[in-house]
Amino acid sequence: MSRGRELLESAGSQEPEACAQWLLASALGMGRLEPLAEPGAGVSPAAERTFMRLARKKASGLPLSYVLGWHDFMGLRLKVGPGVLVPRPETEELTELCARLLKGQRGAGPADILDFCAGSGCVAAGLAALLPLARVTAVEKSARALRYAETNAAAHGGGRIRALLGDNFRGLGPFDAIAANPPYIPAGVIPGLDQEVLKEPRVALDGGGDGLKVVRMIAADAPAALRPGGFLAMEVCDGQAPAALELLSGPAWAERAAYKDFNGKDRFVYGRTNG
Repeated sequence: MSRGRELLESAGSQEPEACAQWLLASALGMGRLEPLAEPGAGVSPAAERTFMRLARKKASGLPLSYVLGWHDFMGLRLKVGPGVLVPRPETEELTELCARLLKGQRGAGPADILDFCAGSGCVAAGLAALLPLARVTAVEKSARALRYAETNAAAHGGGRIRALLGDNFRGLGPFDAIAANPPYIPAGVIPGLDQEVLKEPRVALDGGGDGLKVVRMIAADAPAALRPGGFLAMEVCDGQAPAALELLSGPAWAERAAYKDFNGKDRFVYGRTNG
């Protein structure tokens, strides 16, 4: 493993030791910690070649999840790769928040939910796992990303997730809840992002000049797609919550709120429609 770790270190990869562990485990067909439990066990030449091939891919600047071909999201192994955004921890929080709000308002019964800007379909898969009676529609504008969403829906949806190609949700619904993780990074900030992040699709990152281009569309169109009393829960960039909440201040909205992430930042905005 030392050769791969040194390669990653020289390439400036973040957490080279942990990355090397994941890559070796993948090459051996094991869990990450299994090779560590038997440090003296030999690695076959074929596994060594596979490990170094993966290490070279990671050293080229690809996200670890792209190299592995999967990402753990709320305990679900989701297929990811070039062309789709790697799910972030904050999006796990968005999923859990949406499920908690829905249970609080409607109980654990059937519900219709929209996962908008679905990407890999991670939110849809997470909601289907947390809400066994829910039906989820995942809408994604990128045909390349949608293929991942379809695969993950088939693997984790229990037949309760449908994945659709689209860049809006007009004509869909009505829904009891909309969960959205739109692109929200201001365009001018993107060139300065980490090089691994820049390997991910720009369409999933770029929120326009102020980062709120898609957020505005969602806030404007959501009321017509929601049942009376339905709600929107949306992930935004740190510092955007006040502006996003202002977009939810019209007469269609009965209440609105911001919720903090685990780092204490206002990361999620909520709006409930009249009803």
